[in-house]
Formats: sequence, structure tokens, C-alpha cells
Amino acid sequence: MISPPVHPRPESHSLHMRPVGLRRVLLTSLAVVLLLALVPSANAAGHRVEWPRKYTKAHPIRVMYVGDSMTHGHPGSATYRYWMWREFRQQRVPARFVGPRTDLRSTYPHRDLAPGEYNYEHTDHGFAHQEAHAAQGGSRFAYHLPRIAGEVRTYRPDVVVLELGFNDATTRGAWRIARDTATLLKRIWSVEPDTRVIVGEIPSSGREQGVNIKASRKNARTAYANEVIARKIGRDRRVAIAHLRTSAAHPWDPQLYTFDNVHPNPTGETLFAESFSLAFAELGVFRRPVHVFHQEDWTPQFSTEVSGGTGLAVANLLRVRQLTYATKAKVRVWTAPAGGTLVKESRWSKDDYLAVRLDPGTYWIEPIAARRELVSAPGTRAAVVVS
Repeated sequence: MISPPVHPRPESHSLHMRPVGLRRVLLTSLAVVLLLALVPSANAAGHRVEWPRKYTKAHPIRVMYVGDSMTHGHPGSATYRYWMWREFRQQRVPARFVGPRTDLRSTYPHRDLAPGEYNYEHTDHGFAHQEAHAAQGGSRFAYHLPRIAGEVRTYRPDVVVLELGFNDATTRGAWRIARDTATLLKRIWSVEPDTRVIVGEIPSSGREQGVNIKASRKNARTAYANEVIARKIGRDRRVAIAHLRTSAAHPWDPQLYTFDNVHPNPTGETLFAESFSLAFAELGVFRRPVHVFHQEDWTPQFSTEVSGGTGLAVANLLRVRQLTYATKAKVRVWTAPAGGTLVKESRWSKDDYLAVRLDPGTYWIEPIAARRELVSAPGTRAAVVVS
């Protein structure tokens, strides 16, 4: 058995190790044995199914996305799942995305969005019918481990795309994340041994709000988890690693590809999709070259509710934030539903409602949303009459 990578420690290289250092080495070796034991052999089922199969419109490849908020997505986002769907179309591989839900993570602010209000940024190219997934924002392995076997049994995916571990790394070490990854794969294969699994590397992050761990420590923890998973699980013929973080061409950078140091911005979503698409190519589903990654603007589809009064118009910015997961918003006031003259532009506001003083007349109010420094294209204008 290949010895596992061990964190460099002076005592681990000494011929006369102190008891603490020896204990650590022995525990790490034991962890490797347990980790490998959790992953059943690729030949455990006693048979092999042709892979990749020949997929048709009548029998498309079934893909299930399992993950946290990076996979689930927020209101106003395309999600990387949209760009994956575009690549399936580009590659002419018939596909169906499967899972128990079709929503976005819509609990911010103050209330859930009702069905039909999920507000994906893009629903073109048929994606409106391919929004299914098995992700849950804020989730850890503890959420998915009890569910995964039932989901595989119900939705029968040919490929599971897994992007988990980021939230676990706030409080759990690299070996625990690797062990949970192995356990989840074991539960998938206990239902269908020939299911392929694409394991996405855990991305690095910048400073997070609301967590009690420094980014540098968490990034070191997730980098080591990625290394262990690639070495000990990635060798299985049914597994492909999506090299989001260690890509030589476009390595993940939270300053460039997130809007809050954690979640992918529109360009980051295309980079997620490129890394997973390359993994599909490794499995033989896609052809190379793969070209998904590109600079992408944020163009969510949204409007605001506006009411007019004496000398003012009041815009519902809470609604804007609900539909776009924005941290702030503003409005522009125009004289026409399209084009026209710009009458006034408000300041950025975090309030739920914004009043704009105007002379009597008919105006069109155009909302703009922002997630920190990420600014949206303008939303749909709404008419208002000011007396």
C-alpha cells in the first residue's frame, strides 16, 4: 500500500520520533487504510457496463448535481449548471439533469420565493426544462449522506457531479472530508456500482463573513483534502476529478471569480462548468477541446414594484434583493419605457423601500442590483404616475 501524504513535521522524519509524532503517523496510516476500505473495488459488482454508453434523445445521459450553495445557486444567477447544459448542447450529447428539486437558494432576504419565482438568470437553450438538481445551500456531508442512496435509486443518474466539502472545512479536517467523500461514493455504488462520479475540487476562498476560521487555515485544509481525495479516490476508474483549483490554465482565484470571496460570480460559474466539462471529457462523454470558460456579465431578469404619490415615487428594493440576492440596489428614472431622457439616479441603498422626489408626470423606474462590487445590468422599467 502506498503511504499517505503527511503534513511536513520535523519529528516525522526523525529516526527517534517522539511519542506524539509517532502517534500522528500511525493514526494517519490507519486513516488511509480506513479510507481505502470505504471505497469498493470498481469490479465489486462482478460485471462491467459499456462506458460511455451511446446516448440518444430517447435515452439521454442522466446527470445529478450534488453540492452546497455553489451548485444550488442564488436568485438572479445562471449557476454553473446552466453552462453545463450549454456544453451538453454544444457537444451534441443528449442529456437530462435529474434530482429532487429545481429551485435556487431563495431564503434571502426575509422570505422564500414561491415556485415560479426562482428567477434563474438564463433559461434559454432549453435549460428551463433542465433545472433539476440535488444540491442544498449551506449543506455539509451530514445532510447528503443519509439522502444519496435514495436519490440514486429514485433518479438513476449515470453521472453524479459532486461539489462538497467547503462548508465542512470550517470545522472539520481534511481526512474527515476525504472519509466522508469516500462514504458518499460507497453509498452511490451500493445502489448502482457503475455510476460515474465527478468529484470537484474544493475551491479556495477569501475572507468569509460569519465563520470562526481564517481563510488561510481553511484554504490549507481544503487543499490537503483535495490532495488526499485525488490520490486515494481519484484512482478508481469510475471517478474523474474536476481540477477547478489546480488547473494549469485557469486556477481558481476568489478575488477574480467570486462576488463575496466564496460564491462564483458569472465568470466564475463558467470556470466551474469548464472544470466539470473537462472531467466529462476524461470520462469519454465529451470531446476535446472544451471551451466553456469566458468573461460573463451579470444580466439577471428582474423588475421593481413602484407606487406613485404626490411629488414622489416609491420603489420596492426588497423585491429587487429577493430576486437577485443583491446586497444593495438603486434606481434610475426615465421619461420613456425605452430610451428617453434620464431624469434622476438614486444612490445605492440597503433599505427595503426607496422614495424619489419627482415633478408631476409619468416616469419609468429602472432598477439596478449589486452584490458588493458586482453590478447588474439594468432591470425592466416599471411605469409610475406622480401627481
